[in-house]
Formats: sequence, structure tokens, C-alpha cells
Amino acid sequence: MAAFAARRGLLFVGGTHPPNVDALRYFIAEILPLLVKEVPELRLTVVGEVSRHELKDLDLGQVNFTGYVEDLRPLFEQALVYVAPLRFGAGIKGKILEAINYGVPVVTTSIGAEGIGVVDGENILIADSAVEFCEAVVKLHRDEELWGELRDKGREYVETSFSQQAFQARVDQVMKKLLKG
Repeated sequence: MAAFAARRGLLFVGGTHPPNVDALRYFIAEILPLLVKEVPELRLTVVGEVSRHELKDLDLGQVNFTGYVEDLRPLFEQALVYVAPLRFGAGIKGKILEAINYGVPVVTTSIGAEGIGVVDGENILIADSAVEFCEAVVKLHRDEELWGELRDKGREYVETSFSQQAFQARVDQVMKKLLKG
């Protein structure tokens, strides 16, 4: 797993699903300009089949688009922070868990954190306004110790809550209760 010093920039993974399009537009229009004032060399890498038409009126000078990528591992290994500025949507946010599992600290919104049991400041950073989101990303860019703590505690959380072993343990518990009843 790549160390803090070997990583650069931000990563967003998502396609044409409306919550992803809205999150990306919001990030590029409202958060990225604030971030670039603080960290001028910052770049956002966007992975997935994103319609450029949806973003045509935005400044994309700090954004790299990869399109569909078969193996996300190298991109997760390069990114310093994973961003998920979701403003609507439901269910388990698999890409957030995937980023955490790959050891990339995540900044998301309360909507992005719903349903996965993460804790702000412990294994993820949660920010609901553009200014708060910017501050959280900048904090991770400047605080290697915080970055490492979130990475380690996040990976531990995903392992104990979402791994195959964790799933099997839950199934075993349910089966024991059913067999006793």
C-alpha cells in the first residue's frame, strides 16, 4: 500500500447514475475552486463513463477523466483522498467502502455515509457544505498523521464489518439462532 508521500490528488469513481452526476457537478462547481485556492496543484481524477455533456459549462482544468477502467487498484494506490460529495441517494455506497478498503481516506457527506456505519473523524471525514468539504480535504492533504489514522481505522472497520469473514460470522450467528428455535 502506497505511503502518504507517494500519493497525489483526489479520486472520484462514478458513472451516469443521477446521484453521481449531481455529486460530480457539485464538487467541480462549488468545492474544487475552493480547494485549488488552498492547494493550487490539486487534480481530480474521475473514473467511469461520465457524460461530458453534463459538465460542459464547468471549468474542467483541474480534472482528468479516465473513462471506464477495468482495474481500479492502481488509481486507488495513487490517490491521496477519495471524494464522494453525494447529496442524494440511498443504500450502501460500495465505492466508499472500496476506497476505504484500498487504504484511501474518504471525505463524504452525511448522505454518502448513510447505511455503512462509519464515524466522522474516526474512519472517515463527513462534511455537508462546500466549505466544510474543502476544509476536510485540505486537512487530509496537510496532516499525514490524521491521514494515516483514517486509513488504518477505516481498513480495520471495513475488515470487521464488510469482509467475507464478517459476513460468514453473521450468517453463522443467524443459523445458530434458527437451529436453537
